[in-house]
Amino acid sequence: MCMLCRGLCLEYAIVLGRGINGSQNILILALRTWICYLILLHLWRSGDGQAVFSVSEEANPGTPVGNLAKELNLNSVSAELVLQKALDREKQSVIQLTLTAVDGGKPPRSGSMTIVINVLDVNDNIPVFSKSLYKARINENAFPGTSVITVHASDLDEGVNGEIVYAFVNHDNDKNINAFLINPENGEIVVNGNLDYEKKNAVELRVQAKDKGHSPRAALCKVLVEIIDINDNIPEISVTSLINPIKEDTPVDTMVGMITVIDNDAGKNGQVSTNIIGSVPFKIQKSYKNYYTLLVNVPLDRESASQYNITIIATDEGIPPLSSRTIITVHVSDVNDNPPRFQEPVINVYVKENSQIGAAIHTVSAFDPDVGDNQIGSIFYFDFAITPVDVLYTARK
Repeated sequence: MCMLCRGLCLEYAIVLGRGINGSQNILILALRTWICYLILLHLWRSGDGQAVFSVSEEANPGTPVGNLAKELNLNSVSAELVLQKALDREKQSVIQLTLTAVDGGKPPRSGSMTIVINVLDVNDNIPVFSKSLYKARINENAFPGTSVITVHASDLDEGVNGEIVYAFVNHDNDKNINAFLINPENGEIVVNGNLDYEKKNAVELRVQAKDKGHSPRAALCKVLVEIIDINDNIPEISVTSLINPIKEDTPVDTMVGMITVIDNDAGKNGQVSTNIIGSVPFKIQKSYKNYYTLLVNVPLDRESASQYNITIIATDEGIPPLSSRTIITVHVSDVNDNPPRFQEPVINVYVKENSQIGAAIHTVSAFDPDVGDNQIGSIFYFDFAITPVDVLYTARK
């Protein structure tokens, strides 16, 4: 009987080592000869059965998995199932083995049972992002709540060990992070505040994925958000210098003033063209980048116009285009470029022969269109009177 039991025990070990799903040699059955005999009898009497055990994936080789004799209600003996190699639940979460008892009779008789080992998860896997670097673009005028991008991380663990919570990580106290919000459950990043391309044209976010295990594990990724410029800035016109007044004999192409035009938008949204509206004897010319000069375009004449209101308009190339305008007032100062003129080049005066002595017979006048010092002393009024000898005239201003 002992020889038979030894043979049976050997057969048990061999069959047990042929577990399914690649579980060979993971577990061994530690039995004694007389225990084999009892198990053999039990399997013959009860027929097929099943035993279920659980073991943590972090268990070390040599760790007892379960008492097979207890599962068969053989309380007086012990038949331990022992772990032989390390486990990995992520590779195999359930191990199924078949234990068969065969006697040496003719014909041989046998009994079998299924052994199921559930491998329990431990938090031994770090969340892994689908990308280490995510890139996204968003318009600077996007409304709060607008979706930017969704990051995704996976964790091979199960249960709370595999449940992930997303959050921003701000090591440098960057205030730009406040413009975004991340959903802790699904990793969706949305706009949370005002974006301004002119202040920050790109924002780098660091996202953490952490599991809910007892000893939580975490991973990081980067999200680079590019802010797309929108034509939301009106060109700003500034007069940096101005010669005022300007003399009326100023030569053509003489610089009258300097103007700067600034548009804080980028690309075509920030490219500006500048023009003068209306007909004035001035022109605007680009000198360098956003610097312009105001020049005399045709000869000036104070006597025709002593003041000009120059309207300058600046328009960008955005869609739709934005524009602004400003008015520059230029005064034209006088130069002595006009001689005094009589109203009539030839004056005919008729005098009665019986006119009294000292009577005024005619008054003539001259006019100078210049002003100020250019006019003083150049306008005279002449009074003619009769004297006993000749006609006397006196001049007065």
